[in-house]
Amino acid sequence: MKKLIILIFILFVSGCKTLAETVFTEPTIQIEDVTITDLALSGVSLDITFSIDNPNSIGLTLKKFLYKFYIEDEKMVESDKEEPLIIEGNSKTTQVVPITIKFSGLEKGITGILNKDELKYAYAGFLTLDTPVGDMMFDLETEGEISMPRPPVFTIEKVNMKEMGLASATIAFHVKIENNDTTSFEVRNFDYLIEINDYTVSEGEENVTYDLDKGKTMTIEIPVNLKLLGLKRSVLDVIESGNFDYHFKFNLELDSSFGVYEIPYEKEGSAELY
Repeated sequence: MKKLIILIFILFVSGCKTLAETVFTEPTIQIEDVTITDLALSGVSLDITFSIDNPNSIGLTLKKFLYKFYIEDEKMVESDKEEPLIIEGNSKTTQVVPITIKFSGLEKGITGILNKDELKYAYAGFLTLDTPVGDMMFDLETEGEISMPRPPVFTIEKVNMKEMGLASATIAFHVKIENNDTTSFEVRNFDYLIEINDYTVSEGEENVTYDLDKGKTMTIEIPVNLKLLGLKRSVLDVIESGNFDYHFKFNLELDSSFGVYEIPYEKEGSAELY
């Protein structure tokens, strides 16, 4: 008699499960949109929107949600959430996943991506739903490109002799920084090193606060003060002749919502002072 009751119970449970599977329709889960909410040379913020469409009269529960986000095939973010979310019956629920990436976390850093027009991204999500027929696993995947802002363009507009005396001279380097992109940049600081004929004649740092709006330019005059008595003979000769080759190194410090970052520049050229 006891065995008969157990057998009847097993058949009943099995029958209920089969009936549930028959009347249950698998929910549809898909990526709806990927929206970039903030972008700079130093990072990106974006919203990934996905939906869960439950066509059944009974509600479901999102038990677990894991996702990974990649930039240029490097895993930048991994998150695991286990906060239950109820999906009502006969309804469609939309969820937004905000993701913020700092490019300084890339193996090649910010300087390694400055010349790239686009960065590849990939998103992989894994969801577990509690349903009347047991736990169901779903994958969410999408990929695309992030169009990168163009860095400011750095040029030496001119080099001229600003002042010449018996014991000293001042040469002025006029540096133009152009923003040809649609993104504004906040210039905070720059440091430089100037060589004339392979000899370091000046190095320093300038603190500035300048908002370089899209399509705008800024010009910085860097005076190089030379003590003639302390210079090498070869440098004195080229200054007196008015023709010399220079090597200019320049680090531009910019600020953004992702933090402060630097862009290195380097320029070689020839100057005629007179």
